[in-house]
Formats: sequence, structure tokens, C-alpha cells
Amino acid sequence: MWLTEFDTPVLPRESVHEDARRAGDPRGLALKLRGVAKSFGARHVLKDLDLAIAPGEFVALVGRSGCGKSTLLRLIAGLDTPTAGLVEAGTADERRLMFQDARLLPWKRVVDNVALGLAGPEASARAMEALGQVGLAGRGGDWPSTLSGGQRQRVALARALVHRPRLLLLDEPLGALDALTRLEMHRLIEQLWRRHGFTALLVTHDVAEAVALADRVLLVDRGGIALDAAVSLPRPRSRAAPGFAELEDRVLRHIVGHAPTAA
Repeated sequence: MWLTEFDTPVLPRESVHEDARRAGDPRGLALKLRGVAKSFGARHVLKDLDLAIAPGEFVALVGRSGCGKSTLLRLIAGLDTPTAGLVEAGTADERRLMFQDARLLPWKRVVDNVALGLAGPEASARAMEALGQVGLAGRGGDWPSTLSGGQRQRVALARALVHRPRLLLLDEPLGALDALTRLEMHRLIEQLWRRHGFTALLVTHDVAEAVALADRVLLVDRGGIALDAAVSLPRPRSRAAPGFAELEDRVLRHIVGHAPTAA
């Protein structure tokens, strides 16, 4: 039977993530940024930024367009280098980045897209296992052109997971999806994070999405971290849950309060 983007697999309800953090399990990667600055010519995007993220933590970066949150993610991903300061984010093999565009190769079948970068006789089996984890076990032989937007993003997620990353970087991967598909992807990403215990860093314009998924919501503004809000709401989270709307409103008020003044 073909699965749709709404067929989210129900993974075993494990406390792997919480247990891993208590025991110091190395599955999640610790991040540390000290005095980080990034300039493009005369434009200073990040200035003397300090940030620490614990192993297995889920952190969301929010802020206005152009505030530097994607620049910060690219520095952590190793796709760019800071103008000044130090970024400690493990090795390239320990990190995987998921973009808003799934970036699938149209001439390769789904399973081969997931297996990109893998070598050896187990590559296809590992790719099929990853597809099963994202609810696409029956779609490995299909072409990317036959998939919906939500399914394509599931394939991109499987392609990241197949490498068993310690750090998963998410650069607005759900921004182009419809509301219902986004909710299903929220549930899936949270389940996989809890199961595998990796550290997750999400860039999003959607404050509700940040509150729904993250342990901490960081507001990036004027080159630094303007707000570091802990999210202590129980999981899985609903927008109707007590405290959700209040925290969302608090972050939004900070974003509005840090709006650039008109000339």
C-alpha cells in the first residue's frame, strides 16, 4: 500500500533522549560558539556571539528575515567560516543539514537518493530502513517526480538520518508545506529526535513551530542572541496546551520589540 504524507509511522515510545542526556550518552553533539562574528563586506551580520547547546538538545532559532539565523546555521554546518571567533560543532561526518528544498536528484530513484554518500553492500538496506522510519517503506523504487511535497521532505529527512548524525540542522525544511502536512512532519521529527537522541537545531520563521518542537527558542537579532527562552511544556505539545500561547506571545513580543526603527 502506498503511504501518503499523513501516514506518519508511530515509533516506539522510548525515553532514549532523556535517558541519554542524564547518562552523558554521546549520541547528541555538544555545540559551542565563542565570540563569533560574520561580516559580508561592510555588513556585520553576527557580532561577538556566544552560544552553548547541550548534547541531545533541540534548539530553535527565530527572528526577522535577514537577522542572521541562516548565516549562523551555515557556520555551524561548516558551509561558511566566521570572520572572527570559534565554532565547535564536531566533524562533517557528524552533521547533516536539511533544507527547505528537498534537493532530490530526479534521475535517481527514491532509495538511491537516500543512499547517496553510502558505500558497501548494506547501503540499500540502510536506505530502506531509513525510509521505513519516515513512513515511506513502500516508495523506495519510485521516482522523485511521483512524490508530493511532504513525501519529498520525508525522503530528505531519511537521507539525513541514514548517516546516523549526531547533529541535525534544519534550515526551514517545512516552510513550503501546507499546514496539515507541517503538523505531521512536526510529529515525525519529534519522534525521531526522541528515538535517536541527536542534537537538533531548527531555523524557522514560525514561532509556534519553534515552541512546539524545541527545548529552547533563541531570538537572533542585531547580530546576537536577544532572547533565550526555555520551553518546559510537556511533550507532545499542542497549541491548546496551558502555557503554549503565553510563550509564543512572549517570543513574538520580543521580535516586534526588536524591530528596526524606520528612517
